[in-house]
Amino acid sequence: MLKNPCIIELSEITDYDVSKIGNKANNLATLKNKLGLNNIPESLLLLHNGFEDVEKTLTLNSSYIDSFLKFPIIVRSSTTVEDSSNSFAGLFYSGICATLDELHPNILKVFDSISTESVKSYCVRMKVKFSDIKCAVLLQSYKKPNIAGVLFTRHPLTKDSSVIYIEYNEHSSDATTSGAAVPKFLIINKSDVEMISATWKNLCKIGLAIESYWNYSVDIEWVISEGVLWILQARSITA
Repeated sequence: MLKNPCIIELSEITDYDVSKIGNKANNLATLKNKLGLNNIPESLLLLHNGFEDVEKTLTLNSSYIDSFLKFPIIVRSSTTVEDSSNSFAGLFYSGICATLDELHPNILKVFDSISTESVKSYCVRMKVKFSDIKCAVLLQSYKKPNIAGVLFTRHPLTKDSSVIYIEYNEHSSDATTSGAAVPKFLIINKSDVEMISATWKNLCKIGLAIESYWNYSVDIEWVISEGVLWILQARSITA
């Protein structure tokens, strides 16, 4: 099936320029294509040059998107500034689309969220040049969470690298990452991973594999949906 070159699959991302695909997509593609993780949701990436005419791009690719991804789809930013030494967590728009018709307005919301005062203020505070921000849009099959949260391969407060720290909530990853709900938490010694329950062992072993591959401590957003673990994003710990 033919598709517009403005839309690419994660499996096609090998040596792309990060300025074209953003850090989130680059990180996920690295985990999928180089580390060999199969726990990444089905994903397509709309490159920033596709914003020249989003509606036309989606119209030309509607059959391809509909066949490759399973609705609902979550639309997320993949910029050149987030998921790096500066997290930009929660500053860019993400939204869930139940149908193909909802993609266009939600993609525009992602693009528009780059220019908010919150983003500009954060750039000033973190000494990031606002004009350097480039944005692609990640389209992912939405995995409705039974349990969701974040995993840190070192303690985020004490900096203890001998432990894994997990925060989680039932049914919502947003509640954990946004701080909207008080999460439950686990602290697990890395030496004890083989002795914990299968669910947490699987998550911890993936976290440790990512940490080992990148050779630095990582922050991972994850969900468990219908008994299957999915990795939504991974990045270095920024604090």
